[in-house]
Amino acid sequence: MNKQTKRKITSIMLVIILALTIGLFTIACYREIDSNQTSPPQSDSTYKNGDIEIPPVNYDFFRIQNNRLLGFTELGGGQTEVTIPASVTTIAMHAFTPRWTEPANPIWAVRDVYFENGSQLNTIENHAFMQQAGIPSNLRKITFNSDSQLRTIGNRAFYNLTNLNNFIIPKGVTSIGAEAFRNTTSLTSITIPASVTSIGGMAFAGTTRLLTLEVDEGSEHFVAIGGVVYNISATTAIASPGGLRNAVIPNTVTDLGCARNTTLGRGVFVDMRTVTFEPNSQLEFIGSGTFNTGVLTSITIPRSVTEIGNFVFGFPRGVPGAEATLNSVVFEEGSRLTTIGDMAFSGNRTMSSLTIPASVTTMGTRIFDWWGWIQTIYVQGHTERPNGWATNWRGSGQPTVVWGA
Repeated sequence: MNKQTKRKITSIMLVIILALTIGLFTIACYREIDSNQTSPPQSDSTYKNGDIEIPPVNYDFFRIQNNRLLGFTELGGGQTEVTIPASVTTIAMHAFTPRWTEPANPIWAVRDVYFENGSQLNTIENHAFMQQAGIPSNLRKITFNSDSQLRTIGNRAFYNLTNLNNFIIPKGVTSIGAEAFRNTTSLTSITIPASVTSIGGMAFAGTTRLLTLEVDEGSEHFVAIGGVVYNISATTAIASPGGLRNAVIPNTVTDLGCARNTTLGRGVFVDMRTVTFEPNSQLEFIGSGTFNTGVLTSITIPRSVTEIGNFVFGFPRGVPGAEATLNSVVFEEGSRLTTIGDMAFSGNRTMSSLTIPASVTTMGTRIFDWWGWIQTIYVQGHTERPNGWATNWRGSGQPTVVWGA
């Protein structure tokens, strides 16, 4: 073999070695994260944040883009514990939500979620951890660091996490979205940090083991009375725990269920079986959907109430296994009620009768949908339909109406 041939072979071998070296270097450096981010070295051992032992971070478990955790990779499959990298600022919508169309989705196995030291997490988006109906939830614990930067918990963020039993809302959170913890049926305690300024409607509805809500001392926005959260002046009901079945409403409350012209606190008492009011109640307004899940059995409405919103006592027909339970609604003598909203009593086939006070001048539509002819409505002070009553105030219902009762 001549020298020229040897030189050619040597050059080819050098090119091959160089190409292999570059390829191996590229593979070693690859992570499925945004190219603008850096990946700290991955540790094989656990470490501690205070008294919390945190598993090591494995970046290959996650799909991250622009510091948003979008979901999991196939490499994360079968993991029962995961630690969210410190660089993540947002957990995106459905990041932890399994789909029936993804039978091998690795997040089905995740039970415990931790956060790396120095976590920059600021936002948990709407539906981020939400479980879809009929899909089993394994997630049981989400542990935030003591120096958590979390500020926003989105709507339905933890909806239907039926095994979630260990959750402390970090100090510093300012906003809790509507139905954020709805149907987290294993939760037994929740404390609202003093930093929270807004709580969405039905935030804790369906939390059947949660018997009380507490508010940290120093809150300038909310106060807990009898396990129920009210605004700081105790004039508006904001949230109640799903396991509380009997509530006594303070006589300072003027708005029950939501503040006028807002959706704040909608459905506050959807899980209550009985509600009573302190003497000399100042209640004026019962907001839309306040008692509309068919759990309440009876109620006496204070004479001070002037308005009942839409679907306040309406029973949601068509819900599998659901049955109406409301037997009695009584208005105190001297009632000042003037307005009853759309579908306010719809679907309540268990009520034998209802007496409408003479003071009522405005009636919405379909108030008595699905009532039967064996049920009776007694109308006080009117011999015919007043002008302010909608023409279809009864809706599809066929109750017997007794005018001038």
